[in-house]
Amino acid sequence: MVIITTIIMDFRKSYDFLFLCHFSTKFLSCLFYINIGDDMKKKFLRSVVIPLLFAVCLGFYGAKIAYEFYKLKTVVTEVSHNAYAIQYGVYTNPETLTSILSDLENYVVSLEDGKYYVYLGFTTNYKNLSKIRNMYEDSGTEVYVREVFIDNQEFVSSLEQYDILLDSVNLEEDIVSVNKAILSSYDEIILGK
Repeated sequence: MVIITTIIMDFRKSYDFLFLCHFSTKFLSCLFYINIGDDMKKKFLRSVVIPLLFAVCLGFYGAKIAYEFYKLKTVVTEVSHNAYAIQYGVYTNPETLTSILSDLENYVVSLEDGKYYVYLGFTTNYKNLSKIRNMYEDSGTEVYVREVFIDNQEFVSSLEQYDILLDSVNLEEDIVSVNKAILSSYDEIILGK
């Protein structure tokens, strides 16, 4: 901590100024002592010191609010990722679900809000979404596309790697193979099975 003291004395005999500045790593505080009469002190306080302190406090709190907003926005952007889910259907009755699933080979069932969601694939790439959806629709399976937000960074990074692989294949058996790996990754990472 460095303390700098400057004393200017005998400035026109009746004026004594003491200017003390204290520098620290976190703040700067200045103390003014002016002995030039009560009216002059009040005038000086009203016209200079009070607006200056108000401006410093306003600037500090404005910067703090802006920083907190930026920090919150950054965290939200990092956590949630946009992805597409190829959905087969939503069911509330487990018996109906088991009878429907006997016709499907590659799927994942997720219990969300008391309902059973049946997913046939996931992707972050719209071109890959078209590949998977067309593959199912060509085989006569009706599917729905749903945008989902996935909060698990591990699954999102593996999904992005699978999307690179899926982007490079065009044969149906290759698409099925990559999609099966994506579903097993979802089953393992997200559902914990």
